[in-house]
Amino acid sequence: MGAAKRTHRVIQHRSMFPGIEAMTMFTEHAFPRHSHDQFGIGIMMSGAQRSWSVLGEVESQAGDVIMVNPGEMHDGAPIGGARGWRIIYLEPDLVARHVANEVVGRELIMRPVARDPDLGSQVLRLFEQLEAPSPDQLVVEESLLYCLKHCREVRG
Repeated sequence: MGAAKRTHRVIQHRSMFPGIEAMTMFTEHAFPRHSHDQFGIGIMMSGAQRSWSVLGEVESQAGDVIMVNPGEMHDGAPIGGARGWRIIYLEPDLVARHVANEVVGRELIMRPVARDPDLGSQVLRLFEQLEAPSPDQLVVEESLLYCLKHCREVRG
């Protein structure tokens, strides 16, 4: 008997904005510990996952905002089957420019998971603008600033 086929789909979305990448994932894959050079902010679209973070083990489910800081070690394993998320990766210098006046004297540190419907809808709004054939730069910048400012304030 052959091995069961595992679900793993990744869609890399084109971004017309330097320093911003967006992707959609739907997977059963368990990712080993790793880090990214960028900030990541996304939303779980379906399913659930358990991951190790600097706060210890955390779980996220559909509707939760997921975040990662540059260089932060984390992993991710599905809970009960495939899970899907949309995530935006942001270069640290882009983030620094956008939050310079908002986070004076403090570094932006994001929590790994937040149950925050307002932030989640703004992440989706930003993602939809990034996917648009003709994205509105002002809407992208407003959504990005809102997300970054709110990420700093969210407590879980």
